[in-house]
Parts: sequence; structure tokens; C-alpha cells
Amino acid sequence: INFDHTNYENSTLASKPIFMSTNIHEYPKKYEEYFNDYLPFRNELVKLKNLNDIFVFKNIISDRVLLGKNKWLFTKNVNSIGKYMGIERYYFTKEELEVAKNNLIHFRDELKKKNIDFILMVCPDKQFIYSEYMPDYIKRKSIKSGTDIFVEYIKNNIDIKVVYPKEELLKYKDKYQLYYKYDNHWNNLGAYIGYSELMKSLNIYVDNINNVNIKSLSANERFNFDIYHYNDMANMLSLSKIKYYNDDKAYIISNYITKNYDTNYYISWDNFSFNSKSYKSKDNIMIIRDSYAMNMYDYIATGFKQSEFIYIDTFKNKNITEYNPDYSSF
Repeated sequence: INFDHTNYENSTLASKPIFMSTNIHEYPKKYEEYFNDYLPFRNELVKLKNLNDIFVFKNIISDRVLLGKNKWLFTKNVNSIGKYMGIERYYFTKEELEVAKNNLIHFRDELKKKNIDFILMVCPDKQFIYSEYMPDYIKRKSIKSGTDIFVEYIKNNIDIKVVYPKEELLKYKDKYQLYYKYDNHWNNLGAYIGYSELMKSLNIYVDNINNVNIKSLSANERFNFDIYHYNDMANMLSLSKIKYYNDDKAYIISNYITKNYDTNYYISWDNFSFNSKSYKSKDNIMIIRDSYAMNMYDYIATGFKQSEFIYIDTFKNKNITEYNPDYSSF
């Protein structure tokens, strides 16, 4: 009980195979899978190996996490690195852009039949905002990303509202830390900039980030608030519990500490519904979301009379009919 048994990989652990009921040819492989998952001191050994890589070799041998400068961690896979470097084969092809355009047009038109306004929101990845913390050995052919090209194409070819807060994030990135160092996501301040840009697209005024009350939280204080994410990259290295990766900055905007909304229901981590007591817009909004929306909950739930959050993988067309929002953001 004194050792770390956390399932950092968030995977289903193999069960011990029963010799008599397992095919003799499969038994060695299944037993090895079980043994690897339950190896004594497994997490301690993984931690030791990763700490040795970081402190001795100044690198991480991982197919999921990239060690940047000043302890910053980034997502590491062929796709994300290729996009960051500006390699053309990782851009959208003309055919893919055309398919995306037609899908968005169809979705917009179907919503318009129900008098629902559609907003497309694209959240920039951390490496495109804090590129100065990426390793020097990763050279960029172009600072224009595939996402930049996609957004530009959609804006030029479809009459829909597109929210892409990249320029605003770059504008404030040095004044405020807008993304977590050890996590893949923006923090509450980055999310607020995303929220303010969303509201701007709807002609609804909210305070500029310079005019809100920002409170910095200590590592202990953050547990008293709904701080989503924080160090998922460190978690992938089995290092999220050590002090070295628990010194990142966390913030709250104190204007939103008092929750002026009720949770109508909480089905799962995926889907939420809120009803606001004091709102800026009497309209209802549905967010077909990914994980970047989580740090926007408080802002959006306060901003609209009612708000619904549906995780993209669980979204069904019937959700639109059931909820009948005034706005749908994807």
C-alpha cells in the first residue's frame, strides 16, 4: 500500500490468464501482458527512468511527450510535430478543405432551418502560442500552420462566424501565462480570452482580460476550485504527483468565483447543462465540445441563460432538436 499503483496510462489493465481456459499458444503472450501491467515497483521504475532522462540527458524518450525549454512539456506525435514544423504533407489537401467546407455549409444550413445561429470555434494548440519553449532542434519551415490555412480558407469561402483567438492569445501571452506548462490545454486565462472572442462574435460585450480580477492560486489552493487539467503531460510520464511538476501557475478570475448558475444535470464527464441566474444573454447556447471547452464552463454558463455542453464523440443530431438552442458552437 505504500507504493504508487496509479494507472497513469488510463488503460485497462490486463487480467491474469487462467492456464486451463486459455489457448496454450496465447497463454505466454497474455501472461506477459499481465506481468507487465503488474510488475512490482512498475510506476517507481518508470518515474526513475523518466527523471534520469530529464535531469541527466536533458531529454525524454517518449512517443507522447516532448521536453521543451524551462520545463515546458508538449504533445509529441508525428502529426503535431509535422504541423508545427510547417511540413506541407501535414497541411490539409485541397480535397480535404473542400469536404470540410461542404460539411460546414450543410451543418449551417440545417441549423438555419431551425433558426439556430452557427459558430465555428477553433482553439490553437500550445506549441503555436508558446513556440519559444519548443526545443531548438525542431526547426520550422513555416510559422503558418495548417490550422491557419484551414481557418483562412473557411473564412474566405463560407459565410459563417469563425472564432479563432490565436491573435488575441499571442497579444497577451507574455503579460499572462495562458497555457499550462505541464498540460496540453490553456488555463483559465487563455480560456477567458477564447470566451471573450466567442462573445465578441455574437456582439455581446464582456470585460477585456485587462479589466478582470485575476487571482493566482498556490498549488494547495487550486484544489479548492474547479481547476480543469493542470499537468496531463506530466501524468503521461508518471510524474504528475511529484513536486517538480506541481509548481505551475493556476489562476481564477474572481468575477466568476461566485457561481451564478445551477447545474441542471451532470450525466458524465462528457455532457453538462447549466441554467444561469444572472446572465449577459437571454439566449441558449449549445457547445459541441472537446476538452478545451472545460475551462470555459464558468464563463459560458454565466454568460447565457441556458448552456449545454455535449462532447463531440457523443453528439447526436437529436441533441439539437431536444435542446433547440439559439446558438450552436462547434
